[in-house]
Amino acid sequence: MATWFAALLLCGQTPAFGQQNPLTADQIIARYLEAIGGSDRFSSMTTFVEKGDVTGNLTDFVPAFHPPTLRKQQGIFEFYFKSPNRRFAVLRIENKIVGMHGCDGKVAWYFSVYAGWREFKPKPGSEYACENGYEPLPVLLLKQNTRIQLKGSKKVGGQMALAVQIRSPASPWDETFYFDAQTYLLVGWKSGGRFSVERFYSDYHEVGGVKLPFKVIQRTERSETTTTLREVEINSPVDDARFERSTALGQPKNPRATAVNPLVLSPHEEAKSPSGSPRESDTGQNAVYVNAKSFVDCPIAELREMVPELQGLQGSQNQEELTALLDKIGSKTVDLFQRVPNLISQEEVAESQGSSKAMRRKFSYLILVSPGQGRGNA
Repeated sequence: MATWFAALLLCGQTPAFGQQNPLTADQIIARYLEAIGGSDRFSSMTTFVEKGDVTGNLTDFVPAFHPPTLRKQQGIFEFYFKSPNRRFAVLRIENKIVGMHGCDGKVAWYFSVYAGWREFKPKPGSEYACENGYEPLPVLLLKQNTRIQLKGSKKVGGQMALAVQIRSPASPWDETFYFDAQTYLLVGWKSGGRFSVERFYSDYHEVGGVKLPFKVIQRTERSETTTTLREVEINSPVDDARFERSTALGQPKNPRATAVNPLVLSPHEEAKSPSGSPRESDTGQNAVYVNAKSFVDCPIAELREMVPELQGLQGSQNQEELTALLDKIGSKTVDLFQRVPNLISQEEVAESQGSSKAMRRKFSYLILVSPGQGRGNA
C-alpha cells in the first residue's frame, strides 16, 4: 500500500532518451518481476501485511485560491491484504484516523476526515479496492488492456534507469515507470496529466522471498511525503473482521439510515469529561457516522431520531458564511474538528477541466450546541 517522485530536472539533469537498448518493454518488466522474486511468489500469497511511518504534508487542507501551507507531520500507516480480494489501509496521526479504505470482499469503502464516507460495489473493469490478488505495480496495470512502450533511459537517483511508459484506457493520463538498468528494480514512477506526481523507490529488502522497497518518496507541486516500512508479514493469520467497515469505524453493522450523500458527525454529549477537563474529539474511531441525503434537506428532528447522541442539541445562532469560515481556519481543518466537535459538514468537490484549481460545487454545514452551553463557534 505504500503510496507514493524527481528533483533531477531541478538539479540540471537531462533525460538521456533515445539511447539504444536491446531489451523491449515487455522484457524489462519480466526482468523486474524476476528481480523482486517472481510472479509466482505474489500469486501464492494468502495474506500480506505492512506497517510503517509517513512523514510530510499529510492532512493540511488548502481552500481554493489560497497558497499552500506545507508543514512537517508524521503519521502511521497499516495495510492488510487477504486473498482473494479483501483489503484494509489506514493512516493515523496522533492516534486519530484521518483516512482509510478497504474491501470486505463485496463492497469497496473509503473514509477521510474531509470527504466523509463513500462506498462502491465492484463492477467488471471497476473493481476499485476489491481487485483480486495482490501484485506489484506495474503488473496490475498490464491486465487492463494497456499499451506499453520503451521510452529510453535517464538518470534516477544517480543511477541509469530504463523508462517504460504505460497507457491504459481506464486512465486519462500516461504513467512512466523507471527500472534500474543493472538490477531492474523499480526506482521511479511518474504520472502524466496536469497534476504531475512522482515517486522514488529505494532501500530494497527481501522478506519471505520477495524484494520490497522500504522507502518511498512522493513529490507533487505542493507537497512531499516519505513512506518508511517498519514491519512486513507474508502469509500470517489475519482475521476477516479486520476488513469490515463496521469494525474499522467502530460503527454498528446495521445503521438505521441509508446513504445518498454521506455525513460525518462528531457531537459532544457533554461539555466536559468526567475528570472535568474539556473532552477532545477523536476523529475516526469514536466519532458517530451518519448517512442521510443532506442535512440541509434533513430536519434536525430527523437527525436526532437517527442519532441518539443528538438528543438535546439545537441549532447554533452563529452559523457563518462558508467563505468567512474557510478564510478563518485556513489549513487547520483538523484543529477545527477538535475545537468544534459539533460541526457537521458535507462537501462535494469537482475539478474543473479548464483550470488547474479545484472548484467547490456544493458545501453545507451546521453547528449544533447543547441548550445550556455557550453558542459554539469556529
